[in-house]
Amino acid sequence: MTETEDHPTMVQPVRRVQFKYRWLDEEGNAVGFFRKSGSFDGDVLQLDDTRIPADAILDLRIRQAKTYLWLRSDSEPAVKFGLMVLGNRFNEIHHSLNRILRHRVSQEERARLARKGDARAFRMQECHQCQAAVVLSGLPVTPQVYCEVCDSLSTIAGSASQVAFERHYRVCGECQMYSHPRKFTIFYLYFLFVIYGFWNKTIFCCPACMRGKAWKMLMVNTLGLVGLPFAMVQLYRAYSRRSVKGPLRGLDDANILASKGKIDQALEGYDQLLDAQPVNAGLKYNVGIGLLQKAELEHAQRMFELSLEDCSNYGPSVYGLMVTLEAQGKEQELQSMRRFWGIDVESPVSSEFGQEGPEVES
Repeated sequence: MTETEDHPTMVQPVRRVQFKYRWLDEEGNAVGFFRKSGSFDGDVLQLDDTRIPADAILDLRIRQAKTYLWLRSDSEPAVKFGLMVLGNRFNEIHHSLNRILRHRVSQEERARLARKGDARAFRMQECHQCQAAVVLSGLPVTPQVYCEVCDSLSTIAGSASQVAFERHYRVCGECQMYSHPRKFTIFYLYFLFVIYGFWNKTIFCCPACMRGKAWKMLMVNTLGLVGLPFAMVQLYRAYSRRSVKGPLRGLDDANILASKGKIDQALEGYDQLLDAQPVNAGLKYNVGIGLLQKAELEHAQRMFELSLEDCSNYGPSVYGLMVTLEAQGKEQELQSMRRFWGIDVESPVSSEFGQEGPEVES
């Protein structure tokens, strides 16, 4: 659904949403043991004893069960903080926040284009997954759209079942490949003579990245026995294919081959997946990464361009394309892309590759 013609200068009232949350530290870990109370009514975000006016919220990012907000500040460009919304109000609070931000983004983009005398170029898409505003002004119309807020890639005219299927796929934060990341827990129970203890950490990655960690966890926990069943469950989940169905079944296998340097075999796997789903910017991005690893730069460039023909604002392919241009010494094309996307023209592209906006991953 494209936002625009439906009363663009009006924003519908937001029903007051009450929720529980926990603060996050700089590394994305929950702080403290007690839940705090929060609410949002469209005008004020109340977090415990802190009142935050809605117009002070500059930006929002959703990563797994974590919410990151940027606030307007007099002394700094923006103040960033994170919280973990608990319970079943997770989607409701984000949809309410995005409704307010979508209205503001629309107004600011319209004003920016009006100042340039190009108001008719305004184009914005509502994200199917989180209802955030995705500004597409100046970009070609493509079948898919990428949302930086929830890090999702969606087919604009897709059916409800396709949108639900696509919700689970995104670039893995560890291997930087388009995949099906999910939550895993690393758990170690150790015994050192009379001293014993445990260590655990929750991570969000694709099964391909989890497999090595799961085998290590199994070997270490074998010594203590007590943690062995838990390690076996995580190992099973890392190899299970039950959650990967439909046209992207086999994606983990292709990604594993690519991570092992077996690029030709990985590319064969991606080709088979593209036969089943020919319009998918994420798959073509993976192929581009594989070709980049083989140093087939011209072919990699073409594949990233094809990915952007599926989704004109797909951030991972934008950076992938700039990396290939930089590696080929195509400075004029590279600088043109930097100016269009508002990226620093001085820093090396390779240092930015894999980032999508602010650094919010834990």
